[in-house]
Amino acid sequence: MVRRGGRGGEQNAQEENLAKIKSPGKFEEKRKVTMKTQAGSKKVNKADIEVRKEWIDKIRQLPRILNDSVKGLDDDQLNTPYGRGKWTILQLVHHLADSHMNAFVRMKLIITEDNPTLKTYEQDDWARTHEARHYPLASSLNIIQGLHERWCNLLESLPENAWKRSAIHPESGNITLEQLLKIYAEHGELHVKRILELRKSKGW
Repeated sequence: MVRRGGRGGEQNAQEENLAKIKSPGKFEEKRKVTMKTQAGSKKVNKADIEVRKEWIDKIRQLPRILNDSVKGLDDDQLNTPYGRGKWTILQLVHHLADSHMNAFVRMKLIITEDNPTLKTYEQDDWARTHEARHYPLASSLNIIQGLHERWCNLLESLPENAWKRSAIHPESGNITLEQLLKIYAEHGELHVKRILELRKSKGW
């Protein structure tokens, strides 16, 4: 979810969408959570189901492809930005952990509350904190591995009518659970692509 200019076409559109969806607020853990779903039943669209399965599989595969994308890089390489004024590879990996933790909480809020309001955060400020710029990436790779396992388990457990549940985003307005799934399925791919493109350009 990077708020940066200088890109065109589909990738720029993705970035604009991602930049709008900025993170959740307080999550109150409940001792017993009853899943809430919207009233009424609608005809199930099998095409929608298959597309969602593809998006969930992208979330499932991200830990593996992200690990592969940074394998063998030394500290100097990890601290190389993917473009002028852009984040380093290390910051990108820590950003993915930050962003996807927020995404998981957002989805839990939508599932367990009626039309909650999501809290935003400044992702560039998060990327400038000390640990995001200096701490070894293994910690975030581990977070992403465990988080994505739980995330996929949650998503695959949902009834069909849960996907139209929604929340209010202060900047982009109403957003559904299904829309969030698409955004974050593509989000991981976007950053892995940046890492791979940088490696290719540098001959790493």
